[in-house]
Amino acid sequence: GRSSYPDFPDYLDIVFAVQNVVMAADTGLDFELRLYQVAGTVTDSNGVPVPGAELIVDLSHSRPDPNFAGWSQIKNSVYTDASGEYSMMLLEQKDYSVRIRPPVDRNDLAETTKSLTVLSDMTFDITVDNGYVLSGYIRDQYGQGVGGLSLIISDQATDVNNDFIPKTDTNGYYEVSLPGGEYKVRVVTLGRSSYPDFPDYLDIVFAVQNVVMAADTGLDFELRLYQVAGTVTDSN
Repeated sequence: GRSSYPDFPDYLDIVFAVQNVVMAADTGLDFELRLYQVAGTVTDSNGVPVPGAELIVDLSHSRPDPNFAGWSQIKNSVYTDASGEYSMMLLEQKDYSVRIRPPVDRNDLAETTKSLTVLSDMTFDITVDNGYVLSGYIRDQYGQGVGGLSLIISDQATDVNNDFIPKTDTNGYYEVSLPGGEYKVRVVTLGRSSYPDFPDYLDIVFAVQNVVMAADTGLDFELRLYQVAGTVTDSN
């Protein structure tokens, strides 16, 4: 449910560490919850505010102190306002990972990850990385687009996956903005395809495609799908 605490976030689920208590008489048991306000402005590399950017805080493995509190996430994001400003309440923590996802109309910017330590109320301004657009089509051998496919993009050196997974539209088109670097791109099925008669039992994993992002880049895939048909009979 909702807390009556001022500005308590609806995306924060607090799960306290186990507290042992022996009840042989009336007993008091108090908890201290260290909540701090984190606020700032999200800008591009030219200092221009970025409204509508999404800030996603990874809360899934946070445990500030084994005797204090841990947490899991319900809703894990806030958005910048028209001035590029944001504000959120967080528990005391030394190793937050904050992902900043630019709005869809800023494809010159890339999803950016920052580390954050929260020990008090603080200002945390963020500059979003410049990005290059990786785009293209996934088509069959006849040139028809294959919709509903996903692209897993990972760093060539670390093999760490990009958190944002683009999907092809009904025409087989995809687009994603990435920081400069060297990436591996593979196509997989994560859900149903819009392609006619595309089987739900088929999992597509293409050979790795390497790409260097130093400018806007096009990368197309050809998916060769064939119809196999026949008759199954017994020995007679």
